[in-house]
Amino acid sequence: MKLAGDYRFEAAVREVWDALFDPAVLAAVMPGCEKLERVDGQFVGEIKVKIGPVSGTFAGKVDLKDIDEPRRYTMVVDGRGSAGFVKATAVVELEADGDGTKMRYHADAQVGGKLASVGERLIDASTRAIVKEALAGLHTNVKIRAAAYKEEAEKATVEEWRPRRLRRRRRRLRRRRSLARLERTTRRGCEKRCWVAKLAAECL
Repeated sequence: MKLAGDYRFEAAVREVWDALFDPAVLAAVMPGCEKLERVDGQFVGEIKVKIGPVSGTFAGKVDLKDIDEPRRYTMVVDGRGSAGFVKATAVVELEADGDGTKMRYHADAQVGGKLASVGERLIDASTRAIVKEALAGLHTNVKIRAAAYKEEAEKATVEEWRPRRLRRRRRRLRRRRSLARLERTTRRGCEKRCWVAKLAAECL
């Protein structure tokens, strides 16, 4: 069975890439995922799958290969359960698309056991529905994360700007005080010179 498609995320490439490699994010958006961990460069977990009349829990691993961060990587999937087995190789590619990210994916999968008995058409339709739901959930998660990062960056900018503003105020205040002292000194000097000149005139 072959599967290919594309999806556009309203987020930068780096944000999408980071989400794709975060097991907590993937576990939250994958339908039926019960556990997912990243161990020694691969994902290990369990997922419940229902395709037509056949359902079951699959335990498996996903090896991550040919990683070209943050543009491309390959997943080699090996899952097994009471309902059969799934083996697949998928390539995921990311590229900037305006202010968003375009994902392209293509996969070649093989299923066996009870799962294969439901027929390729039903497997294909169910797989596409699962992928669509997972990508929609990932998109929502990525947008939430992007908004949170933006808010943190804005707060950091404000916190950085406030000390600079305070330093500028202090410098202006010091300049004003210096000018005020210079003005007072100049005034006293002028008054002293005038007094001396007046005294000299009286003596003459």
